[in-house]
Amino acid sequence: MSPRISVIIPCYNEERTILQVIDEVSVILPQAHIAVFDNNSTDNSRNLVLEKINSLQVNSQIDSQSQIKDFDFALRGGGKQLFRRAI
Repeated sequence: MSPRISVIIPCYNEERTILQVIDEVSVILPQAHIAVFDNNSTDNSRNLVLEKINSLQVNSQIDSQSQIKDFDFALRGGGKQLFRRAI
């Protein structure tokens, strides 16, 4: 059995770059589980990611957090939350 790889992508108001990041991860690690943690973005990031996940039809997810709104929290707090759920 090969190891399972998960990629956690923090996201806060990243509508200009998030789709490119997901595409690059998908190319480099096509079998990876991709988890995007959106920290309650005020732009269109969440909708773009949801559309992308539906089009990929792979093992991916988006999670939203309604606490502090900043990229640092999405990176630290979101990653921890998603990791705990995966175990």
